[in-house]
Amino acid sequence: MSARPKAHDARDTRRELLEASLELFAEQGYFATSLRDIGRAVGIRESAIYHHFAGKEALFEAALFESDDGERFGPPATPPLPSGPIDRAAVQQLLERFVLAALDKFVTLRERKRFRIMLTEGVRLAQSGKMNYFEKMAPMRQPMIDFVAQLMDAGVLARRDPQLAGMLLMAPLLLWRQLLEVLPEHEFVQHPHRYGRQVVENYLDGAMAATERTRPPPPLEPPSTPRYATPSALPAGDWID
Repeated sequence: MSARPKAHDARDTRRELLEASLELFAEQGYFATSLRDIGRAVGIRESAIYHHFAGKEALFEAALFESDDGERFGPPATPPLPSGPIDRAAVQQLLERFVLAALDKFVTLRERKRFRIMLTEGVRLAQSGKMNYFEKMAPMRQPMIDFVAQLMDAGVLARRDPQLAGMLLMAPLLLWRQLLEVLPEHEFVQHPHRYGRQVVENYLDGAMAATERTRPPPPLEPPSTPRYATPSALPAGDWID
């Protein structure tokens, strides 16, 4: 019988299991990946995995929603609201900071693997009862809803359903993530920060309170050099600075 691993070794093995399982789940899918596959990738027996996780479902959930550095799946934290009056320029700066940080995060290899799993396996996992995706995403969704509600309370955004208003802001970011995986040569993917600023601009044009809709439309930006390389020129997940 194998000895229970020491604390330091256990942390290292757990981290290796998370990385290996995320890689295999992204490549093969949840249902086609076995604990034996994951154990083989890490170099341990299948039975040793149970020292760290209750089973395949627990390992999958941890790989998808946890990380050792505290970086969770999904968008980054929303920025705090400044004290005092808030005008459109201040709100636009806040939202741009959030949206651009989200796009920069979404292109990281770990985030792309997680998103690929949700694209390919999300429906089957929900239908099989193995994961309630809507419930799992609530901790990532709720801060944006609360943030939008605060802007409404401050009188900057028009009073609407905060949940719907938050979803309207996040929807273009979800579209961008899908384009990144299936059509990386698309203009939106090639110019992520320009796309992000346009998303914020369009969102505020529709969401600002009537008293704040005083800003004229911005001039069109001149073409710029793509920040994201074509698939043939650069491995998936890399950026051009």
